[in-house]
Amino acid sequence: MEKQLPVFHDAEAPHWPYWRMIGSGLIAVLLISSISQAQNPPAIQTSDMESLYNGLMRAEETKGFTLSTFYGGSFFSGDDVTEWDITPGYQFNKYFAVDAGLPVYFIRGPGIVNTPQGLEQQHLNANGIGDVYADLLLTLANPTITYLGDFRGTAPTGNTATGFSTGRVTYDWDNYFQHDFGRLRPFADAGLANSLGDNQFFYRPFITFGTVGIFEAGASVRIVRQFRVGASLYDDAPIGRQRVIDRINGTESTGSSAIDRDNGWSGTLTYSPTTYLVFEAGYDRSVHYGLNVFSFGVAFNIKRAWTAARGAI
Repeated sequence: MEKQLPVFHDAEAPHWPYWRMIGSGLIAVLLISSISQAQNPPAIQTSDMESLYNGLMRAEETKGFTLSTFYGGSFFSGDDVTEWDITPGYQFNKYFAVDAGLPVYFIRGPGIVNTPQGLEQQHLNANGIGDVYADLLLTLANPTITYLGDFRGTAPTGNTATGFSTGRVTYDWDNYFQHDFGRLRPFADAGLANSLGDNQFFYRPFITFGTVGIFEAGASVRIVRQFRVGASLYDDAPIGRQRVIDRINGTESTGSSAIDRDNGWSGTLTYSPTTYLVFEAGYDRSVHYGLNVFSFGVAFNIKRAWTAARGAI
């Protein structure tokens, strides 16, 4: 029988040898990443979905204020988690930028309700704001490899009773590498965080608190000018004791790294009809939990669209 998310237990579950999977992927990507000039970051699963989208849509901007918005989410096993976010920022030059935002969540899923007849499982809705965040972004593009670094810090503004916040300050340090040669774009991603929340194409029905390593390697291919398809392997490797908070009931569990460990693979389709609009659809297979996740994302660069509209007048 397949396990469902979230799984709140302390027993070890079957787990891919992620050190082989990710290590092999990273070595392969870095070896072939020494040939030609890289372009924009792809939108594959990474630890900070909005940051990479904003990096992609900000690639041609060298200085000034930025403003973009994002809407996306995941659907799986009777649950759905969607998020809307508006992100203002400032681009200091082609290397450094900052941005900030406050996500708004819309979540539906099974929950336990106290009724006159006793505890019953019902389908519940939970909507509200998450934790306010700020990003420090570094972009280094050269003929050998393109690097996008993001250090994100959050403040506990979300409601812990609904699982929209851990109630603690969190950080997420993400390091993304890519390289283009021809239509093929291999990439690798490695990060360290103290909370496992929303990965691109996997909006989880829970949030965690505890040290975790986040790894991914894969590639995308440009089919035609506006379309890309991609695939990747990912592994979330918690370290030490973990807290897991359900986003429907707000219930908490603590245990070893087994309670929120995950690994699997993703496939994506990206369509960018203009320089300020990106659509993406994805499928994620969680091997550890035996779970299928279908996701979508829409990113819109408000500033660039406004500039284009003014130029057309």
